[in-house]
Amino acid sequence: MTSKSKESFRASIVVGIILLLFGIGILSSICHDLYLSQFAKTWPTVDGRIVHSAIKRGGGAKKKSRKYTPVIRYEYEVNGQRFTNDKLAFGLTTGSKGWAEQRVRNYPKGKAVDVHHHPVKHGTAVIETNTVFNPLGLLASPFLAWLGFALLRYGTRARRQETQMHTADPCR
Repeated sequence: MTSKSKESFRASIVVGIILLLFGIGILSSICHDLYLSQFAKTWPTVDGRIVHSAIKRGGGAKKKSRKYTPVIRYEYEVNGQRFTNDKLAFGLTTGSKGWAEQRVRNYPKGKAVDVHHHPVKHGTAVIETNTVFNPLGLLASPFLAWLGFALLRYGTRARRQETQMHTADPCR
């Protein structure tokens, strides 16, 4: 077996593992956020108030690639203990400028809101119980996992065949 073919097999196995894990990670993150948002609908609610509402710009040198994050901070009280949180909803936290501006308009400073807080971990809360996620991630994650699996399978099969051919013909 040549060192070049060994490197090729190893590279396809490593890339396959990375893609497989990446695809599974994206999909599991989306599923976890969907689960939490459904669970949050059953959480107790308390009155809260928006204390800060702004947009944070980030990422990318090109204007088209910039992402914007609505920063909505709110206060609420559970069992006499005051909490501050900035988790709007489970899932996607950045988007286009228009998307972020709309979120900030919906939650101006001083607005009263219903806060859904975890029944035990009162510091975990959201003011929206829907899940916002990128549908491209939902479509891409199974593809990445499949591609990773295919590369992993190719690399291991090719390496096994090369090894079997090498051991079957000792003159090679």
